[in-house]
Amino acid sequence: MSRSLALMRPAQPNAFRTRLRFLALKRQIRQSTGLTMQDARDFGMAYCACFLAVSAFIA
Repeated sequence: MSRSLALMRPAQPNAFRTRLRFLALKRQIRQSTGLTMQDARDFGMAYCACFLAVSAFIA
């Protein structure tokens, strides 16, 4: 492999660019869905309540 090709294709992606890309994607998902932490907590509580109800019904 020639030296110029080795310089054009680094072995690892730039960590800063990877982090920026991840943060931008995370922000876009958060803005597009409109879900909040309270929504996640409510879903978790409802899921646990249903699981307990089904478990009690089976037992």
